[in-house]
Amino acid sequence: SLPKSFYLKQNYPNPFNPTTKIRFDLPYDGEVQISIYDIKGALIEEVMSGWMEAGYHNLKWNGNQNASGIYFIKMTADDNKFQKTMKMSLIK
Repeated sequence: SLPKSFYLKQNYPNPFNPTTKIRFDLPYDGEVQISIYDIKGALIEEVMSGWMEAGYHNLKWNGNQNASGIYFIKMTADDNKFQKTMKMSLIK
């Protein structure tokens, strides 16, 4: 079965060192962007940007090249109608 709505779940584990899973749901196919930002709002990495099929998804993010601190995951989908940001902590 497919998800009923767009959803960005809290990354797991959180806090993490150095990798974490980013989980999200897509009720239908479309463009999706998953990006990581630092506490100052600077883009660190675009983890995903492109067309994805509907369903339940997991991405792995490796923060090994980044300093300990607070980061944000931002998901944008549905022609920018869906936007969600979650906070995560990298502790080395």
